Amino acid sequence: MCQARMKISLTDGLYCIYEFEPEHNHILATSSQVHHLRSQRKITEAQLASVENAKAVGISNKATFDRMAKEAGGVENLGFTREDMKNKLYSKRSLQTNYGNTGGVLEYLEKKTSEDGKFFYSIQVDEDDLITNIFWTDSKMVADYELFGDVVCFDTTYRKLNDGRPFGLLVGVNNHKKTTIFGVALLYDETAESFVWLFNTFLTAMSGKKPKTILTDEDAAMAKAIKIVLLETHHRICVWHMNQNACKHLAGVVEDYKKFNKDFQNCIYDQEEEDEFINTWNNLLDKYKLQNNEWLQRLFDKREKWALAYGRNTFSADIVSTQRSESLNIELTGYISVKYDILTFFEHFERLVADKRNEEVKCDFKATQSTPKLKSELRILRHAARIYTPAIFKVFQEQVMQTLNCDLFYCGESNAEKEYKIKVYGRRNEHVVKFSALEVEVKCSCKKYEFVGILCCHALKILDINNIKKKS
Repeated sequence: MCQARMKISLTDGLYCIYEFEPEHNHILATSSQVHHLRSQRKITEAQLASVENAKAVGISNKATFDRMAKEAGGVENLGFTREDMKNKLYSKRSLQTNYGNTGGVLEYLEKKTSEDGKFFYSIQVDEDDLITNIFWTDSKMVADYELFGDVVCFDTTYRKLNDGRPFGLLVGVNNHKKTTIFGVALLYDETAESFVWLFNTFLTAMSGKKPKTILTDEDAAMAKAIKIVLLETHHRICVWHMNQNACKHLAGVVEDYKKFNKDFQNCIYDQEEEDEFINTWNNLLDKYKLQNNEWLQRLFDKREKWALAYGRNTFSADIVSTQRSESLNIELTGYISVKYDILTFFEHFERLVADKRNEEVKCDFKATQSTPKLKSELRILRHAARIYTPAIFKVFQEQVMQTLNCDLFYCGESNAEKEYKIKVYGRRNEHVVKFSALEVEVKCSCKKYEFVGILCCHALKILDINNIKKKS
């Protein structure tokens, strides 16, 4: 039996060692086990910094530990175990947040403000000094909103923090047709009060500039807040969400839902005038015997928010759904874990923003270093290639090439304005185009220019026959 021992007594409140034998008559641990002894395990500050850097860019603890072990020539040479590493990280994070989320978040946001003079944030706290709502934006987001903020998509479908709080992105589309972030919010709940606070705070950060169009899902509280804060902004309902709801409410009611959905899409997208839309809608109800369907009646009551017959006059950057923000939410799953506390969330969200901006830099580089391939040596295409980004040029070129499929009918002239009817081969709709030679102005009933910001093939056809080859 091994005689190694230590005996301690407690006398008058003091501990006293009265017997100690340090010698063992056996090996404490084999060479392959010695690195598990507590006395042999210690993680240095340099090693901890390396672990934290790896964690900050999304590398898992296991991958970090395996890499460090390989660099050390094996786990036995590393000097600590995987559990030691996890415990050290946890204890450091606990120290950083030991005075509560509010203090930790404030410190983080103040640090960002010191790094970026135009960084803006606002938080709401309750009577217990616990965070309710948070909004933040940085100088790049503010600058992007100034350039591309006419159309904003907003939704709160993503919940990824361990407290389940709604996470909202206010996003738009830039000149490369890429999603760009204008602002970020962590909300306590999805009440009208929270949304009113958010929209007011957003406007404060953006010097009061309101978007022309905002796209959201069919959330009543969100709609109420928009009416209060963004009354002049055109509120559009996400068509994708609406189609999902239509399937949920009508798939079991309509006998041939696939056929019904095709007719339903025709109501949404293909009617240019209000009278046309209403007639098509009534025919849809009659055809599928849905005159008394309550869900469709409620949907019809807010038709101005989803039918394109009512939305074509307002610029929407060709966005008809909130899928830009939703796709960004999906991307977040590659950056953020449900286990993250709020500070870790902030840090990893920064990675997403940085990656999106790197994509934009690559698009800018491509736009300055290359020329789009022309499908035809047309003067208008050469001009457009110089003034548009490759992504926008691609859309414009498709419209130019489509002019070759346009059948043209001249209807006469009134008040120095020529009128034409145009129909694209293979398409059902006929469009009316008016051209003023005096003002060099063209207007098409499809309203693509007003809605998208790109001239349609119908208008381009008329400009061509009137010898207008480039933007003046």
